[in-house]
Formats: sequence, structure tokens, C-alpha cells
Amino acid sequence: TKSNVNILILDSATTGRLAVLYYRNMDKEIYLDRLAKWHLTCVWLHRYRKNEQGDYVHFYGAPATKDIAFAAYGPK
Repeated sequence: TKSNVNILILDSATTGRLAVLYYRNMDKEIYLDRLAKWHLTCVWLHRYRKNEQGDYVHFYGAPATKDIAFAAYGPK
């Protein structure tokens, strides 16, 4: 049997009300393949903090949604 993944994005503009902004049902294997491809092909150089010597610790990896929004729109 096939396993599925449900993707659901909800938003609450006010207390007591909830809206479904996005819904998708897809095959689990397709979802996992796409997720793996995202992490392999969409990589940024991350510099988050300094180590004991004062050098930035960095790595290459897929950005978080927060990082994408910050890069596109800035801090506000």
C-alpha cells in the first residue's frame, strides 16, 4: 500500500478563527525525494556564531524559511 503525506498550512488572524491557507496530499516517497533534493541543491553558506577563537562557525546547508524571508525582505 502507498503511504501519503498531508501538508497543511493554517493561519489564525483572530482568536477563535482558523483558516486553511494551503492543503496538499502527496505520496510519501515523492515528498521525501523532493525534500532530499532541496537539502542537496539549495545550499547557502551559513555563518551563525563565533567559536572560542573568535572565528565564525560556518557550514553549507539548506536555508530555513526564516532565513529566506530575512534575505528577501530584511529584518522588518
